[in-house]
Amino acid sequence: AKNKINPNMEPEEVYFDPKEFVRAARENLVSRHASINSAQNLSIKGQGIIMKNVEVRSDMSRIEIGKYCLIEENAKIRPGKRIDSIAQDLKAEYTPMSIGDNTRIGKNTLVESASIGRNVVIEDNCILCADTIIKDNCIIKQGTVVPKGVVIPPFFEVGGKPSKLVKPLPASFPATQRQAAL
Repeated sequence: AKNKINPNMEPEEVYFDPKEFVRAARENLVSRHASINSAQNLSIKGQGIIMKNVEVRSDMSRIEIGKYCLIEENAKIRPGKRIDSIAQDLKAEYTPMSIGDNTRIGKNTLVESASIGRNVVIEDNCILCADTIIKDNCIIKQGTVVPKGVVIPPFFEVGGKPSKLVKPLPASFPATQRQAAL
């Protein structure tokens, strides 16, 4: 079983039915009920878990996910869209996405970020709009909406609609996250 993080930063066991998951390359577990479009554009570094009803839209642009990441039920991961307003045909381009090691993406969360750092906890029901950058060692509180293009600095807890810095996180936060991810 893999650990996940609860808001109190204490590890909580995640149990799963082995029949529900496919063991993919690098010991990744992917639910048989997850939707991954264009798997050749998706890289998961190892020992990640993708739960049921997760949608990963790697058909739009490359998505890289670090080690020990957990993407919980009903999350949607898709590259952010940029519209080229100079071109007459208003052609859309999609931004490649990277998600760092030891990151948890909560249930019912929409992620269109360009980059999410290491040791990040994104709680349930969040929206991370296109071109957002979440630096290392952050907590995005439940129900938070991070507007397009916002950069969240490292070692902060963020919450609200729209997002606001709530409080700094302790220097020990990365060690706690790494331990919980294992």
